[in-house]
This record gives sequence, structure tokens and C-alpha cells, in this order.
Amino acid sequence: MIESTKVWEEYRDALNSFDNKISRIFYEPKPINLKEIVKSNRIGMFSINHVIGVDHGSIDTDLFLLPNSTNYLNKINLFHITPPPSFPTLPQRPNIPENLKYLFVSLNDNTNDKNIISFLKKSFDNLRFESDSIKKQNQYFKSLVQETIWNEDKIINELKEKKNTYSKIYENRKKELENILNQKKDEQIISTFYLFNETFKLPAFLDSNFEVFVVKESRVILIEFEFPSFDNKEIVIGQTARYQNKYASAKQKSLIIEKCLYSLIIRVMYLSALSVDDDIDIEGIAVNVKHSWHDSATGKLEHGIAASIFANISEIKELDLSKLDPVACFINLKGLNTISHKTITSLRPIFQYNKEDNRIVKTEDVESKIEYSQNLASMEWEDFEHLVAQLFEWEFAKDGSEVKVTRASRDRGVDAILYDPDPIKGGKYVIQAKRYTKTVDVSAVRDLYGTVMNEGANRGILITTAGYGPDAYDFAKDKPISLIDGPNLLAMLQRHGKKYRIDIAEARQNFP
Repeated sequence: MIESTKVWEEYRDALNSFDNKISRIFYEPKPINLKEIVKSNRIGMFSINHVIGVDHGSIDTDLFLLPNSTNYLNKINLFHITPPPSFPTLPQRPNIPENLKYLFVSLNDNTNDKNIISFLKKSFDNLRFESDSIKKQNQYFKSLVQETIWNEDKIINELKEKKNTYSKIYENRKKELENILNQKKDEQIISTFYLFNETFKLPAFLDSNFEVFVVKESRVILIEFEFPSFDNKEIVIGQTARYQNKYASAKQKSLIIEKCLYSLIIRVMYLSALSVDDDIDIEGIAVNVKHSWHDSATGKLEHGIAASIFANISEIKELDLSKLDPVACFINLKGLNTISHKTITSLRPIFQYNKEDNRIVKTEDVESKIEYSQNLASMEWEDFEHLVAQLFEWEFAKDGSEVKVTRASRDRGVDAILYDPDPIKGGKYVIQAKRYTKTVDVSAVRDLYGTVMNEGANRGILITTAGYGPDAYDFAKDKPISLIDGPNLLAMLQRHGKKYRIDIAEARQNFP
């Protein structure tokens, strides 16, 4: 009895150990170690301490800095599914010796039964058990076996449930990835970016909603996201000798925030570059960062684009994230930013996109010369130039600006000149209109820049019914040039109640 009891106690302990092992098994179908990624994505010395309400409670959140130790997956590995884990083998249940099994079954409250006493004497030579002792031993053994078998059944059911759960996770992930691979190319790029962003975790404080757009006309991916406000937040950079928090000075805080912002931008650009296959006709990536701030002059809450950047995919894929400095990288890519400045203002993005995409809309007459349902991409180029000039008259009429169409525009590369009389922001603007059915080449942007210099103008504005390539945006991003594509032209016209449409495919039949 004692030896068998010991065997079952050992089996009970083995079951408990098994139960503990399977409770710690966590299944993630993504092919990475998330804990290591999260750890490497966080810099412990920088945390945000935000005092909440009157309770003076605080939330400490790590700031994201570009991780030097994380190797981002490529797209092939991202779509690899880790199979469900294997589980340890359930301990084998011990056998009950026949004589003890008989004892276990036969012994009852009538422990003075002479037949049982006689059996015990025969089964255990030279042993003398008092009936009460036998009864207690048997009761303990009986409860031990019953409890152990009950735990065994419970653990087996839990194991089956866990295996089924992990199998469902695997199948769901497999179906999710198959759906993405069956999407159209532009939709697949967006879905793949979200997969990358989900895989490489950000601290919750910075995990804002990313908007991704594939602008096929310009062969550009545009990502926009909100960068949180750091007003009334202090950044902990260490502790004093008395173990009290040491906070960053205003200058230190500005530098840390700037580095965090640039790290996020480079991360976003790099992950979006990884989302594009080599055979896809996408050449550039643009990022616009939204931000809210309080105007120092009025105290009012303002919101706008506070950082913007554009770069070719080839540039981004060549970056070595383990060695670069995010600030130097952002400057080298000629990004624009006002967040780190004392006075934050909204800037004009390097690349803009009309997300409503109103290239095909219900139309209405603007004037008798323009027919109903006019496709701007197929109208006469003279009419298009006058329409563009009229648009800028509507845009600047309240400021007293004057717009003139230059009849010699075909020779000098100027279709219209805008004179803004405002003594501060005014001046001379040259406007060029391209009624195109193909992407505007970078040479047209270079020509406009030369015209701006020759005319002594403040800015050049190039408007087209089509779009621009990455080279055009790259050339214009640090020059006094604004590029307005077809969707943005329609959006400007709609602000003045003028609804037209642009149908490139239809126009190409007349202007191949």
C-alpha cells in the first residue's frame, strides 16, 4: 500500500508539472520573437511622465527610438507562418497491483469481516494490520487515485482545447495571408504595410492610426499618421542620487522629441519600402505627419501637417538602420519639420493626395463655352489654360490678386502670371498648365524652375490633369515650386462649386 501510494503521488506531481508546462506555451504564428522585438524597440532611459488630474497619478511610456538591434523581416519571411507548437507527452498512469486493487474494491466499513482479515494475512505475510489502520490507508489511497484521475481528465481536455485553439489561429492566419496575396497589387501593398506595422510593435503611446494610400498615377505610396502632443508632459532621463526622477530640460526635451519623430518617420518609410515587390511600378514614398499644438500667440488649439518627407524607394532600401542617425538621415532626405521648433506651424506637404479621388464626378456647366460633362483631360489646351487662370482668380480674389494669361506663354513656358499685392506674403507667381494624359516628366519641373528664376518670381505652380513621377517630387521638394495633380485640381475647383471630371483613358483616345 505505501509503495503504491508513493507511485500515485509521484504521478500526481508529474501531472501538475505537465499542466504547468502547457500553461506557459504561447503560440504566435508570426515568424518572430515578439518579446525581443518589443524590447529592442524601446529605450528605457526615456519615458514620458504625464500628471493626470488632481490625483497626480502618472503614466510612464517609453519613447520609440530607431532600434539598432532589430533586423526587419523581408516580405517573404513576413508571409511565413510558424506552425503550432508541439506539446510534451502526458505522463503515463501507473498500474494498481492486483492485491491492492482487491483491497481497494473490497474493503468497506465492516472492517471486522473475518474473510477480509484472513485475506490480508495471506496477502501480506508477517504483517499485522489493525482494521482501522487498513481502513485509513485505503481511504487515502482511494481519494488519491480518484483526485489524480479527475485531474488527468481535466488536463487532457485542456490540452485538446489548447491544440484546437492553436490550430484555429494557424488556419485563420493562413487564410488571412492567402487573402492578402490574392488582392490587387495596390491593395496588397497597403495590407502588407499594416502586417509589418503590426509585427514590429510600437509603444501604445505612439501607436497611432496609420493611413496608407497607393497613388498609382504618381507611382507613390503616401503614409499619414498623427504624432502625439507632448504639451504638459515631462521626459524622465534618469534619477538623482536620492532616487528621484530627473527630467529633461526644454532643450533636451526638444531634441528627444525630434529624434523620436524622425525615428518613426524612417521606420514607416522603411516598412513601406519592404512592402513593395520589385515588379510593382512604385518608385517613391511620401510621409506626412499630422500634429496638434497650441498657438503660442493665441493659445488656440491648431492642427495641421507639421512634418513631410519624400524619397525614392531605392534610397530607402539602401539605408542601414543599424548604423544611421535618424536626425542626419531625415536631413539628408530633405524632409521638412516644424515640431522641434519653438513656434510650430502647419507646412505645405511635399506630396499631397486628394483621398476622395474625385476624378470622375457628376458635372455641371461653369460657363457657356465649356460643355456639360466636359472631361478636362480632353479639352482644348487654350481653354484649359484660361480655366486654370480663372481658378486662381477665384482662389485669390478676396486678396485683391490679379491673374493674367500670357499669350506668349508657349514661348516662355508661362501660361499665367499671378500678382499678389500683399506686402508680406504677396509677390509674383508663374503658373503653368499641362493638359496631359501621361505622367509629367521631371524635365517640365526643371523648366518651370528655370522660368521662376528668369521671371524673378516668388514661386512657380505647375498644374496638370495627370500626375507626377517620383523624380518630379524629389526635384521640387526643396524649391519654390508647387505641384498640383489632377485629383487636387478637381478638389480646388470643387471648393468653388465647380464640378468637372478627369478621365485619362477617355482622353487618350483623342490625345494618344
